[in-house]
Amino acid sequence: MSNDCHYLLFCWWSLVMVVVSIVACVGLEFSFQKIVHKQVTISDYSAVITGWLLFLTLLVTAPLWILLIGDFIAIIVVKQLTGGIDRNWLNPAVAARVLFTMDHELGHTTTRCCHESDAIS
Repeated sequence: MSNDCHYLLFCWWSLVMVVVSIVACVGLEFSFQKIVHKQVTISDYSAVITGWLLFLTLLVTAPLWILLIGDFIAIIVVKQLTGGIDRNWLNPAVAARVLFTMDHELGHTTTRCCHESDAIS
């Protein structure tokens, strides 16, 4: 593949990841608030910001399932279970990223951007 093709695939996959993260965060927040009969607050866009921030902290080579686990941790565990916006004592996206970092398997991907032959020996 040419470098232009790699660049286009990188850009498209980044777009897919950010859309999936934002939609998942908004959907999780909406679903949780409906299930527990709370006022739905997705119009404040805090879930959008959380999804965006979590996307920015991960590598573009991260699989979508890792992104979705992070969305769940950020929205449900850190944000909603602590009382919602203005009641959480951690930034939800950063808390999810810290948990990924603590677990080596989730914090890093095995996909590499360069080949061994490209490295300087």
